[in-house]
Amino acid sequence: MLLEEFEKRTNIFVPGEYFDVIYQFYMDTEMDKDQFCRAYKNNTDNLAVKIKMTYVEKRTREQVTVCQHLETKEKEWQKAIKDLKIKVDSLTKELEKEQEWKPYVHENAFSDKAYANIANNGTPPVSDKEAVQFVSEHFGFDKTKITINRMKPVYEINRHQQVRQIGAAVRNPYIFASDWNYICFSSMGIDYEIQNGTIFPYV
Repeated sequence: MLLEEFEKRTNIFVPGEYFDVIYQFYMDTEMDKDQFCRAYKNNTDNLAVKIKMTYVEKRTREQVTVCQHLETKEKEWQKAIKDLKIKVDSLTKELEKEQEWKPYVHENAFSDKAYANIANNGTPPVSDKEAVQFVSEHFGFDKTKITINRMKPVYEINRHQQVRQIGAAVRNPYIFASDWNYICFSSMGIDYEIQNGTIFPYV
C-alpha cells in the first residue's frame, strides 16, 4: 500500500515517517487495503492508537539517540577546546620567554623612587585646579587645554623593541616650590611630566 492509497481511503493525511509505521502495521496483518484503512479510520481494536504510540516511541528513541550523539560530540569538542587552550597557554609562555619582556621606563620619565620621595612626605597632593594653574603660569599652556593625569601607564619592552602597557601607576600632582614639584598632564594630545621645575614630553 502506498501513502496516496492510504490517504484516499481514509481521507487522513500523515507525514511520510508516520506512514512508515502505518505501513509496518499493515504488513503485519492479514487485512487487505480497504479493511486495514477502515479499521484505522474507525480505530478498531485501538489500531490507530497503537500506531500512534509506536510512532511516538520510535521518534522518542530517535531523539534520545540524537541527544546522546550530541552529548558525545559536545564532550569531544570540550576536550578539544581544553587541549587547544593548554596548547595556546604553552605557546604563549614560550613566546613570552623568547621575547624577554622587561620593565620599560622612558629616559625622561620621573622614576618611581623620585616620585616616592615627593609623595611620601606627609603632604596631600594638590587639586587639579591648582595643578592647572601652576602649569599655565610657569609654562604658558592654555588652561582650557590642560588635563591633569593622576595615573601614568606602566610599560614593558621586549628584545624586538616592542612596547606594551601592563598597568598604571598613581601619579598625583605635588607642588612644594617652583623647583620641587611633580605634575603629569596632557595638552593637545601630548603627555608631559613636570619634574622639579623642568618639563619633559612623556612618550
